[in-house]
Amino acid sequence: MTNAQYPYGNQSPPGGQPYPYGPQGAQPQDSYVLQQLSEKRRIRLLSSGAALATGGFLLLANLLYLPYLFLVNRNVLNGATEAERVMNMSVDLLITLVALFLPFYLLNRIYKNRMSIEPVNLGKPKTGTVDTLLLLVAGFGMMMLADVVTGYLSSFFQDATGAEFAYDFFATPTSALGVAIYAVRSTLFPAIFEEYAMRGVVMNSLRRYGDMFAILMSAMMFGLMHGNMVQVPFAFAAGIVLGYVVIRTETLWTGVAIHFLNNSFSIIYSLLYDNGHESVAETFSLIGTYGGLALGVVCLIILFVRKKMTRPAPNRSFLRTKQCVGAFFLTIPMIVILIYMVVQTALMVKFPS
Repeated sequence: MTNAQYPYGNQSPPGGQPYPYGPQGAQPQDSYVLQQLSEKRRIRLLSSGAALATGGFLLLANLLYLPYLFLVNRNVLNGATEAERVMNMSVDLLITLVALFLPFYLLNRIYKNRMSIEPVNLGKPKTGTVDTLLLLVAGFGMMMLADVVTGYLSSFFQDATGAEFAYDFFATPTSALGVAIYAVRSTLFPAIFEEYAMRGVVMNSLRRYGDMFAILMSAMMFGLMHGNMVQVPFAFAAGIVLGYVVIRTETLWTGVAIHFLNNSFSIIYSLLYDNGHESVAETFSLIGTYGGLALGVVCLIILFVRKKMTRPAPNRSFLRTKQCVGAFFLTIPMIVILIYMVVQTALMVKFPS
């Protein structure tokens, strides 16, 4: 039986009593301690699973790239011709599909079969048409706010230290086919598969320990997965926004929609700017960023007035939130993958010699 407040996890025992994992009544001390140990083991399993799936994605992507790099084209990011650029992006698209989807799909199957965690909801939003649209616009607006704030902080840090935040990206294509593949690779695929991995699998599995805990842990991993300081701060903030909207609407598709809109906005700007329309690109960016932010704030106000901005569900386990955080971070797979992602991110920062 699934409790209505927790649609993503099997929260009820065979007897049907809700919230069996929280101290809802008097419990013998030894039973309480055993329940705490059981909860800690469960979080450690969830942490190890998330870390191994993330590591599997990174390892699988690198392994799949090796034959292409050595046998076809060593210069993946900047092909000499348009045909090479199109081929590079096509290969990257397919590798991303396999490397990102497969590990998290397998993890989701394990969670469902071995840990009684229901799969992510891919149905209609539970918030109604009007509230869903308001949440989508508000979510996009908060993404724009996150972009502005992290952009200013990034510029301030770089100006103060002289550091340069490096960022690997594909050369912008010019042909119709190249633009189409570039758009799919940079908008649709990340929106679907990153949301499935981070919100659909990682966040979904942690909701028993509090929605805010689940949102923050998945946002942290989502940010570090990007591997460079240009994207990490924004991706972390965006993960918080996306996580809240997904939980509020009780469907992954709202996160996919906001993610897609945000990435599409960035890609349109890049295509305009890199194809010689700098002034148009800057005007588009200014209107889109601050216009989207203004609309988002208006929608937030409407949602608050309508009392539709509900608080994330609290922790209902036997553990305090501090204990949940410690259990999640202090597993060998999580420590290893966090060190790897932090080092990878740090290596993309270039300080003046």
